Amino acid sequence: MWRAIRTKTRLDEFINEAMLSPLDVEILQTRLKGWSRIQQSQHFNMSISAIDNHIKKIKESYENIYDCKL
Repeated sequence: MWRAIRTKTRLDEFINEAMLSPLDVEILQTRLKGWSRIQQSQHFNMSISAIDNHIKKIKESYENIYDCKL
């Protein structure tokens, strides 16, 4: 998925269609910047499993919107 979102336009389109929460948007943007799960968990003060759950939700939204399996 991270490779599929290459342009700002595509990212904005996905965020609008998926109706992501502000936290999900931040998690997605930091992941696209190359942050590790550990960096994200420290920055957002969340466990790695909580970050993984958010990422899973984002991926499921992407698959549903663009009708593809990642």
